[in-house]
Amino acid sequence: MGGVGKTTLAQLVYNDRRVEDCFNVKAWVCVSQEPSISKITKDILEEVTGGTFDGNFNQLQLELKGRLKGKKFLIVLDDVWNDKYADWDVLRRPLMTGVPGSVVLVTTRNESVASIMQTVPIYNLKGLSCDDSWFLFVRHASRGGSATLHPNLEPVGKEIVGKCRGLPLAAKTLGGLMRSKKDAVDWERICKSNLWDLSNDEILPALYLSYHYLPSHLKRCFAYCAIFPKDYDFEKDELVYLWMAEGFIEQQSRGNKLMEELGDEYFNDLVSRSFFQRSSVDPTGYVMHDLINDLAKYVSSEFCFRLDCEDSCKINGRIRHLSYAITECNLAQKLESIHEAGFLRTFWLFDWSSYFVTDATFNLLLTRKRLRVLSLSHLRTLTELPDSIGHLKHLRYLNLSATAIQYLPATLCGVYNMQTLILHQCRELVQLPNNLGRLINLRHLDVRETNLQVMPLQMDKLTKLHVLTDFIIGRGNGSCIKMLGGLQHLGGQLNVWKLQHVMEAQDALEANLKVKKYLKQLNFMWDGDTHDSVHERTVLEQLQPHTNIQSLSIVGYRGTRFPDWVGNSAFSILEKLYFRHCPNLKKALPSHLPSLSLLEVEGCQQLGVSFFPLELFPGLKALILTRCLNLETLSASEVTGSNFPCLTCLEIRECPKLFSSLQETMPAPNLTRLLLMGCLGVESFPGKRLLPSTLTILKIWDFPSLTSLDWEGLQNLHSLRELQICNCPNLKCLPEEGFPLNLSHLYVSWCPLLEQRCRPDDGEDWPKIAHIPELEINFQKITTLEPSA
Repeated sequence: MGGVGKTTLAQLVYNDRRVEDCFNVKAWVCVSQEPSISKITKDILEEVTGGTFDGNFNQLQLELKGRLKGKKFLIVLDDVWNDKYADWDVLRRPLMTGVPGSVVLVTTRNESVASIMQTVPIYNLKGLSCDDSWFLFVRHASRGGSATLHPNLEPVGKEIVGKCRGLPLAAKTLGGLMRSKKDAVDWERICKSNLWDLSNDEILPALYLSYHYLPSHLKRCFAYCAIFPKDYDFEKDELVYLWMAEGFIEQQSRGNKLMEELGDEYFNDLVSRSFFQRSSVDPTGYVMHDLINDLAKYVSSEFCFRLDCEDSCKINGRIRHLSYAITECNLAQKLESIHEAGFLRTFWLFDWSSYFVTDATFNLLLTRKRLRVLSLSHLRTLTELPDSIGHLKHLRYLNLSATAIQYLPATLCGVYNMQTLILHQCRELVQLPNNLGRLINLRHLDVRETNLQVMPLQMDKLTKLHVLTDFIIGRGNGSCIKMLGGLQHLGGQLNVWKLQHVMEAQDALEANLKVKKYLKQLNFMWDGDTHDSVHERTVLEQLQPHTNIQSLSIVGYRGTRFPDWVGNSAFSILEKLYFRHCPNLKKALPSHLPSLSLLEVEGCQQLGVSFFPLELFPGLKALILTRCLNLETLSASEVTGSNFPCLTCLEIRECPKLFSSLQETMPAPNLTRLLLMGCLGVESFPGKRLLPSTLTILKIWDFPSLTSLDWEGLQNLHSLRELQICNCPNLKCLPEEGFPLNLSHLYVSWCPLLEQRCRPDDGEDWPKIAHIPELEINFQKITTLEPSA
């Protein structure tokens, strides 16, 4: 049954820490919609590697085979419908290269799929019991998530739950609906509604009821989501910007709330009613359950049309919102009737459809004069926009991300209603139109990962901007940082590049960052030497942000010390702080930062003993230090062990003097993850009682002199589960006494003497580890050293 919790159960297994510790590689792939085996292979490969791949089916299979060879993997194929044995026989071939213990977990509603794919008994998931359904319903129906309802509501509530047929999705969604109904009369009306008798095999009556009783503004916003294909991961901001472009929020605006704030409220309301749920793939993303997606498609069928391979080619004249989620179909043929949609407001091309758009299709789209949303993301053949784009006077949302666009025509700046312009990953784009300031209604400009060299001189006219991802300062008469001064509503993240081009510190002061209370993350970057450290410090001093900032990064700064605002106790909610490639920096941070949880310092060679008064960071959870060659100690305090009560993750890379001091003591009593890299002259490690017993993951990388591991130092690590040893060319043996009993993963890479002598199949020379029957040992070549998670 749909909605019984198959995917949710698989997610709980997939994300369980105990399961995570068992596998080298994990991948989650949403199948649905019967895509080709080639598409599924590509999706698995991209999940496994985190990259993108193009190529024919044979190339994809060979690549996947190579990536999985010798690995123990967990792959989830969620919502499978294809019951063709030959297809699955082909798909599994590259998976056979994994080591024993690898798992492919499949969820499906189709018993014939399960019988074809099974190698172990099928697990049939049944509906919830009456008591569990009631508990789940009450938790969502009561405010604050309490376990009880008002006594007057219990009898009718239990009657409603009985109609959910044990489906957790139905119980959650109806619970979210009933939370907004306080009167017993309303509960009785919903319980007796004739909508329970809805005769539609694809739509659950409980879900339709939840939609039926939504406020009208939420109905419109939810129905619009029918343009998303099943299993599509979307971001909250992405959907809010679309709602704004379609006028769904603007028409409901009230009081002094910004449209973005009101959109957040709408989105959170739909989340609380279980119409959206957190993605299992992207921790910041959301997804609609398949049955919720079916509901959106059902209630919006008159105006929304999502063209999939199996859909009819006929597009009627009433369609307002059109999207394409096509993999291997003839898009040109299916677009023959698009000219019928004369009132089209939305055209959305999803990533995997981009290969099937022709010039004729694109030109036809530009004749749809009522378009408000145009998304051509990942259309790799798109290198330029025609001047006719300026004829789309109603256009409010334009997404050109990951295209090969080289420039934007000046006519685009005549589209005065434009609110959102997304140019993310347009790597060929080097310049924005000089008259960009004419887009006076622009609220969101995303230019991340472009090749822009300078910002247009009219940027200060974009006074409605709420999101500006990057600001690049020009040389000489180029864009000046003071243009940021007029952009009072900026929020989210802002990257300021090429600060070496700021000639007058007064210009930095006029950027007026101190009053921009909506900014949450600021990154300041110098990528050239001004040969004037005092000037750089003065510039940075004038860039003081509002105290609402949560994350701050300073890169390439060549001052000898920071201005007083950096690290000042007024920044009481600052959580993350990054200093990278600040070669002249010597002085300590000045003050107390109670909320700081992450501190990362890289390439600051002059830092000395006094830089880290870490007793000022009582909440610090993660500390990462890289190439700080003169840093000798983590704290100036004589008391050790008490300064790091919350520190659980410590990474020290190429800090030789600091490592020498840590050989005497490791002042972090609750440490669980430790990476040490680039330690010279160490022949045996770790020392007796050097490491805290709470450690669960230990990574030893680049110890050129290391010849042995000290058993006395290891035996104290009762909680150790994972040990990585990489690039230790003189390591000859592992401790004959064995390893801590909880160790489950041992990785050995680029240790030639050890690998030659201690292969598991060599028998006699392998250390005595029979007392750890579950220990997994991997000899593998790691060509790059990635930072730990």
